[in-house]
Amino acid sequence: MLIRIYLLLIITFIPLYAQEEKVVAKVGDCKIYESEFKERFDFSVHPNLLQDKDKFAAKHEFLEQLIAEKLLSLEAQDKSYDTSELFTNIINPLNNMFVRDALYDREIKKKTSYSQDEINEGIQRINKLLKVKFLHSNEREELQNIYHLLKSGASFDSLLSLRIESKAQGFPKEITFGSMEKHVEDSLYSLKPGEFTSPVESKDGYYILKLVEVAQNPDLKGQDMVLEDVKRIVETRAE
Repeated sequence: MLIRIYLLLIITFIPLYAQEEKVVAKVGDCKIYESEFKERFDFSVHPNLLQDKDKFAAKHEFLEQLIAEKLLSLEAQDKSYDTSELFTNIINPLNNMFVRDALYDREIKKKTSYSQDEINEGIQRINKLLKVKFLHSNEREELQNIYHLLKSGASFDSLLSLRIESKAQGFPKEITFGSMEKHVEDSLYSLKPGEFTSPVESKDGYYILKLVEVAQNPDLKGQDMVLEDVKRIVETRAE
């Protein structure tokens, strides 16, 4: 029963992306489009596909599997499994998920933009590993008073040693591009080693951040991967 419902799910969502294009097979009123075949073939495991010469046979076998799916799905529809309570309970959340994703794509993703300057800034920042100490409070006034002490010459480390957040800072925290809120990151990346920020607001309170050291980011891969990582972070922030 569950297998048949799974097959119904497959055929139910095919019309969402199948348009008028090349048909590679037809099963009753159901069409298997080239785009569906290619997408599912590319994202499936083919243990027998060891050499390029095996590719045609593997594709032929996979097409037969898709045809079998359609036949079973048509049988399930013929027996009204598609109107059963179990199927409805499964399909409704999936429908909602697809509608949500389509709405997000239309109203958010397609309406966001970013500049080349933001990409360039990200590339500069992602190459750096910042080592940071911090003072934290839920009250801005408390940190504002501490900030005045620091500006008057008080030692950051001495003040930190008297506070509970020092217990989590046996070593400076390591910060990389994209690992914190943009406005907090902007404040931090503007510092030179030894300098500290004024109180900055974050989702979990207020911080004074001190830049201890700037090192080379050891986790960087090839330049293509760096660019992709930067674009992903910038796009996510824009959205």
